[in-house]
Amino acid sequence: FIERYTAAYGDRPATAFTLTGWDAVYILAEAIEAAGTTDGAAVAQAMEGMTFDLLSGNLSWSDAASGHEPTKEVAIVSLQGGEPSFEKWVLPENPPAP
Repeated sequence: FIERYTAAYGDRPATAFTLTGWDAVYILAEAIEAAGTTDGAAVAQAMEGMTFDLLSGNLSWSDAASGHEPTKEVAIVSLQGGEPSFEKWVLPENPPAP
């Protein structure tokens, strides 16, 4: 993504929001394709059974009866010589209740 973005816009993304924006569009596009429609209820139902492999980590949602709570990996990053270095993805084991 970074290489393609830099080639298209001449510089690296200024913030992580560029990545999460890409993720949001990707989620919507994949869910619409899976649902076969743009109807909101159908798209939401399709999302319940999907896991999204995003730039910012894997994401899935619980069903409507469970409140559509997200399950999301987070990136663990360290600083190596003053530069960020990706270490691993972690899935929180005990996220707080909404």
